[in-house]
Amino acid sequence: MRMPMPMLGAVIIAVAAFAAAPSAHAGPYGDFFTSPSRNIDCVISAASTATPARPAAVRCDLRERTFTPPPRPPDCGMGPWAKSVRLARGAPPRFTCISDSTVSDEAVVLDYGRHLAAQGFDCLSGRDGIRCTDTTTGRGFRLAADSYEFF
Repeated sequence: MRMPMPMLGAVIIAVAAFAAAPSAHAGPYGDFFTSPSRNIDCVISAASTATPARPAAVRCDLRERTFTPPPRPPDCGMGPWAKSVRLARGAPPRFTCISDSTVSDEAVVLDYGRHLAAQGFDCLSGRDGIRCTDTTTGRGFRLAADSYEFF
């Protein structure tokens, strides 16, 4: 049986849309993804023009950590320290004091060896952690339970 041309066109469009679907959940706050171990949760967020304005950024949070963090800054407040890294457009990566989380039930797993590119950032999932780079500056970080690197 031959498929009518309009139906064939709809099937081709549906398949193309599925193949081009993003590999992360793009919600109102950004593109959410998690590591295969589910220990690292990340979000890539767009720039905000609200007050205060914020540049596009990627943030990754560790659920569990075994590395020794740098000293906690005095203005950190009560939240966990050095379990979250933020890389804002044009700025160096840094640990942040957090009172919220990047965990999302709708985050997709970024399998080892897979990249996610959004908002000028490129993140790679590897067995040695998540590596995210600001593609405009080359700055970035690698974050894992047992180690981290800023570059």
